[in-house]
Amino acid sequence: MISKVCNKTARRCTSEEKSISYLLASPKTTGSKHLTVMLAEYQVGADHELHTHNPEQIYYIVQGSGEITVSGKTTSVQVGDCVFIPSEAPHKLRNNGNTVLKYLCCSAPLYNEDVEKHWNTPSEEEAGR
Repeated sequence: MISKVCNKTARRCTSEEKSISYLLASPKTTGSKHLTVMLAEYQVGADHELHTHNPEQIYYIVQGSGEITVSGKTTSVQVGDCVFIPSEAPHKLRNNGNTVLKYLCCSAPLYNEDVEKHWNTPSEEEAGR
C-alpha cells in the first residue's frame, strides 16, 4: 500500500503563525501503527516550550539553523544535523537564525495524545489555498 501525503494535504498544527507542523504519517493519514512523522517550519525567533512525551524522536534539519536543548544540554543545529531525543527527555527547539528553520520529525511509538486534537488545523487543500 502506498499512502501519499504532502504539505498541501496534511493536517496542520500552528502556533501564533510563527510555527507550523504538517502531519505526514499517522494512523489517520497513512495507517501507520507505530510511527508519527511531521515536517515543521519555524519562522525566525520561533520556538516551542520545554516539554516531554513518551515517544522517542529524531529531528533532521532540512533548512536553516537553530538551537536545541535536550535534557538540559543546549547545542546549535544546522542543515544536515540529526538529533535524537530519548523518551521523556525534556526538550525544546528555537530558531535563532535569520531564515526559516525546517525539520523532519519522526516519533515512535505513536503519540499517546489525540493526534486529531493536536493537528486540528485543516490542510491547505481543505482551506482552499
